[in-house]
Amino acid sequence: MKPGERHVGLPGTSGSGRKYSGSTKDRMISLCIPLEEHISPFEIDLAVRPGESNLKSAIQDNNWVYNQVFRTHSPVVNPGFSVFRRALDDMDEELNSSWSIQILLLKCEGYRFPRNPHARIFETLCGTNFYGPMICTLNYNFEPYYLGDFTLNHYQRLAAFIEVSACQNFPTPQFSNLVTNGNGQQANLNRMRHSA
Repeated sequence: MKPGERHVGLPGTSGSGRKYSGSTKDRMISLCIPLEEHISPFEIDLAVRPGESNLKSAIQDNNWVYNQVFRTHSPVVNPGFSVFRRALDDMDEELNSSWSIQILLLKCEGYRFPRNPHARIFETLCGTNFYGPMICTLNYNFEPYYLGDFTLNHYQRLAAFIEVSACQNFPTPQFSNLVTNGNGQQANLNRMRHSA
C-alpha cells in the first residue's frame, strides 16, 4: 500500500499483520464521529501494537488523533478518556456476537460537552446518550483479544440493521383499528364536553 492510500479491511484484521512499511506496528481503521454537525463521520488509519486490545492505548500511541479530533473540544490540556463497550448482536457474517464495539469519549472533568449529532445509531445500540466527539472500533470478544477495523461500511450496515430491528420491534398498527379506535375515542371526548 502506498503512503496516503486508505485501507478498508474486515473486522479483526489488525491482528493479521498488516504493517506500516518499515514499522513493527499494525494498521487499523477506526471511525471518528465528530461533534460538528457539518462534518460527516470519517475513517482514521491508526498504527497499533500487534494484538492491541485497548482503544485508549491505541489513541495515546497516535497523538495526532488527539490534535485532530479532541483538542478543540476540551478545555483540559491533557484530558482523560473513557471507553464504552457494548457486545454486538448477530447482524451478518462480519458484524456478529464475536465482536464488541468500543467507543472512546472525552471524560467530562467538570465540563459538559454537547450531545453528538451523529451518535444516534450508537445511542440506539447502547441505550445511552453520547456527548462530545467519539472514536469507534471493534474488539474481538475471545482470547486472544484484539482490536479490529470499524469502517464507514460497518457504520452504514449497523445503521441499516438498527433501523430494521426497530421496525420489527414496533410493528405498524393496522389502519382499520386506528380509524375505529380514533372515531370511538373522538365520540367519547365529544360526549364528555357536552355533558360538562
